[in-house]
Amino acid sequence: MTAAAPAPPTHLLLAEDDAVSRAFLVQALEALPGCSVTAVALGQCALASARAIRFDALVLDLGLPDLDGAAVLSRLRGDEAAMSRTAPALALSAELDAQSSARLRAGGFAAAARKPLSVGRLHALLAGLMGAPVWNDAAAMSALAGRRDAIAGLRTLLRADLPAQLVQVRMALAMDRPGHARAVLHTLTAAAGFCGASELGDAVQGLATALADGSDPGQAVLAFESAAARVLAVPGELD
Repeated sequence: MTAAAPAPPTHLLLAEDDAVSRAFLVQALEALPGCSVTAVALGQCALASARAIRFDALVLDLGLPDLDGAAVLSRLRGDEAAMSRTAPALALSAELDAQSSARLRAGGFAAAARKPLSVGRLHALLAGLMGAPVWNDAAAMSALAGRRDAIAGLRTLLRADLPAQLVQVRMALAMDRPGHARAVLHTLTAAAGFCGASELGDAVQGLATALADGSDPGQAVLAFESAAARVLAVPGELD
């Protein structure tokens, strides 16, 4: 069953050099109600389009011949004038494993998927990309009594500390030290709450609960990694 579609209208950028794959992906994406797709075959074209147009999401192939999808996203995230600088991005690749997926999320992608993929899987991924905003300004304003300067400063600190905290959690899980992972997650829970990083806070609590229960944390780890990647990808400016 196909996941709920993103709320219309939605404008997507697709970068895929293979003509057959591009045609399939365009048809699949435009099957989502209210979606329109700008499709390009080259990374440089994708980068130019994303700089000039505000897209709601980006679907980038990692095997583009001139500038791969990861390089496109890296340059886009570093361009403060780019219209789609903060748009959530999905990476597509014919070769993808857990380690490369984690690297892609750390590099700013909200999700990654192996090609070929079904229409239902693609729709589910897009629904996830078009989910709740990274930053909940109302929650942060409530937590910090409307002090916008304090919110901005704490969000900067959170984004600066998060990469090291991610490494600590990964190492603790790899070494089967759930107590240490939970201690790091406890710190992150408070930070996410103060900053209004609601998605990250929910993912942190979900992973902490899985570790406390002794249940398989696999899905909770993926949710945590994805939420952390979105926080790192999207600057915390207040509206």
